[in-house]
Amino acid sequence: MLKLMKYEIKSVWWLYVTSGALVLAMAGISRLLCLFLTDDPEIMVWRILPYSVSVGLTVFFLLAAFVFANVIPAVRFYQTVLKDQGYLTFTLPVRRSSVYFAKLLTGALGLVFTLLIAAGGVFIAFVGTKAGDVIDGIAEILSIIDLDGIVNGGQIALFIVTVILALLQYLFGTSAVLFCSMCIGQLASGNKLLYSILSYVGISTAASAISSFFSLISQALFIDGLNDNAAVWALDLTSFLQALPPFLITVGCVITANILLKKHLNLE
Repeated sequence: MLKLMKYEIKSVWWLYVTSGALVLAMAGISRLLCLFLTDDPEIMVWRILPYSVSVGLTVFFLLAAFVFANVIPAVRFYQTVLKDQGYLTFTLPVRRSSVYFAKLLTGALGLVFTLLIAAGGVFIAFVGTKAGDVIDGIAEILSIIDLDGIVNGGQIALFIVTVILALLQYLFGTSAVLFCSMCIGQLASGNKLLYSILSYVGISTAASAISSFFSLISQALFIDGLNDNAAVWALDLTSFLQALPPFLITVGCVITANILLKKHLNLE
């Protein structure tokens, strides 16, 4: 599977690098234009416009990079597994599940790369490039989180599990649902794209309904009169119940896609 991942990375690395370079370049331009801002209102009016445009473009490229990072694995999966090239892919001396997980893991690595690029772009454009600025920015973010309440009043193991579930959902959730939807769509005799879209809508709707159900359960945990310790426990359990449904949907999509890949899909 490592060889498959290596081949996949070689095929798409330039796409991630290009989108990342655009983000960092625009962030650098925004930072440079910020140096020319002044308190003089007569001069400021001419300098604020290009700075505002550069900031807007930085945010746009940041969002586009994340969208791109989710689209690339889906396009690669469709082209190399579900289209005619899939006949060649399935002749490789590896299991079909290995092909699937290689593409899923490569997509997750792409998301991690994009997240690091986004963090670098934000610090360059809005925080600064000095180590002290970075440390101050991280400290400000951490100050918002009540870590003492989580550690002292809640169940730390439950908190750690919740964080892990949320992280796995972020890294694999979107790709897993898209892969599964396309596999389901391939079972159709005609108009596979339409069936794939309907499958995606169906899975997303089911996930939303299940999440709403678990959310209602978590809201019921908050009872008037809870002491501080019980309230923190309820908050930890609520976070866990809200993170669990998306994770279960992701696992279900992974299992379903692998089952379908083992069958004779109607490749295009």
